[in-house]
This record gives sequence, structure tokens and C-alpha cells, in this order.
Amino acid sequence: MMTTVSHTRVDSFGSYKPTTIERKTDFGFNKANVQFLLEDADGKTWVMKSMGLILDPTQKFEELGALGGRLKLPPGWKFRVAVLDRDLILKPESGVARIVQDDLGSTYELSGPGYSNFTP
Repeated sequence: MMTTVSHTRVDSFGSYKPTTIERKTDFGFNKANVQFLLEDADGKTWVMKSMGLILDPTQKFEELGALGGRLKLPPGWKFRVAVLDRDLILKPESGVARIVQDDLGSTYELSGPGYSNFTP
């Protein structure tokens, strides 16, 4: 499942600057789905939840695999693509999710202990 967000300003909290949002719901991706991931300089993995169309309204889902070549990643950050070997469930145990946007306006959510059932 992929959601397209085109109504949020990219600079509302800044590219590659994590922030928090309240969220008590599960958000999942099925096994065998292709996922687009950011890895920050600390080794944390962020899962793309929505593709932004504000800065590039011509961007297409089919082109996201090559997104890493277009992003202006901060030092130590990486973009990668992975195929899930099991269902991924994003659900922050505390009810507070951590999110970050890339410089093209796509939104990612932190995965890992306390935030998801595994790190892809």
C-alpha cells in the first residue's frame, strides 16, 4: 500500500530533519512488496509511506527505484530498495511515530524496535 501526499509543504519541518506525530494505528505493507528506504547516518531505517508530488508532480511510482540518484542526501544517509520477506507493520508502541521527509517531499516513517515488527 502506498499513499500519495500532495498537500503537505515540504519545508514544514525541513528535509531530512526527523519530527514526531501522534499515531496509534497500524500501517502495514505486505510481504513481497517493494519498499523504498532511507538509512540515516546513525543506521536507522526509514520506510517510505507517501510519495510527494509537490516539487515534482511528474514523479511516478515506477520510477522510485532510481530515486536515490535524484535525492540530495545528507552525509551518511543512503537510499535503498528492498523486497519484503514478510509483512511489515509500522506501529509505534508509545503512540508517537517518528517521520522524516526527503528533499522531494516524500515522507518516511522510522522502523525498528518500538516502531515496527522488524527493520527491513
